[in-house]
Amino acid sequence: MRTLARAALAPEAVPTAERQRAPSAARPGKGEDTMTRTALILGATGLVGGHCLRLALASQAYDEVRVLTRRPLDIEHPRLRQTVIDPDQLDQHQHEFQVDDLFCALGTTMKRAGSREAFRRVDEDLVVGAARLALQAGVQRRLVVSAV
Repeated sequence: MRTLARAALAPEAVPTAERQRAPSAARPGKGEDTMTRTALILGATGLVGGHCLRLALASQAYDEVRVLTRRPLDIEHPRLRQTVIDPDQLDQHQHEFQVDDLFCALGTTMKRAGSREAFRRVDEDLVVGAARLALQAGVQRRLVVSAV
């Protein structure tokens, strides 16, 4: 995870020739070496997702960082776009997946979930659903952290 996240959050580590080949690495109207990307973070209210969010906002790699959360975050940033959603309605937010990179750190504990079924719904079903939406949207990089 650390290596993959660093690569996504530190695109300057990727050789210039590779960045220029990537379809959205250099957007129209920007310089060739300018890396402007959009990230979507799922699970930003948790430990791992919160770290991903702070790293993404601290990085110059992203001109927009989107988060889909169950509850509002106690953070404001000019490049942060928060959307509070009902996780059971994730499919209704497919437009939010029009991004370059997805960081998925969705998860819960058995104690918090209350049952194996509820745990599986979060740690497996939501993660797979998010991956499906990302694939349909053409997200270039999909990074997943899971206990399952």
